[in-house]
Order: sequence, then C-alpha cells, then structure tokens
Amino acid sequence: MYDRKLDRFIHYRHNRNNTNSIASDLLVKIALDKSGNLWVSNQKEGLDQFNIAKKVYPLPV
Repeated sequence: MYDRKLDRFIHYRHNRNNTNSIASDLLVKIALDKSGNLWVSNQKEGLDQFNIAKKVYPLPV
C-alpha cells in the first residue's frame, strides 16, 4: 500500500505469530467499500478486512 504522507510503499505480510496480520500472502482480489475499508480475498484463508485509517488488519472475516 502506498503511504502518501511518507511517500513510500508499505508491505503487509502474513505473520503466523500475529493474529492481526493478513491471513495469507496469496492475494486474489482487493476492493474498497463505502466506509473506506479495504477488503482482501486470498487464495487459501478467505477474506480479510483492512482498516486503512488505523493501518490494522482485524481478525479474518
């Protein structure tokens, strides 16, 4: 994800020791909802929601 304030890309990776990390690194689709949440579907673990404002992945949906 590109951070305009920092003028750089931030890479989010799966971390099996962190339950708030993205569920998988094998992404299939990405969508943005009306609330500004990023939804990420992945090949093996289902669907993740990313809170852009907080830059946090909650538990997988």
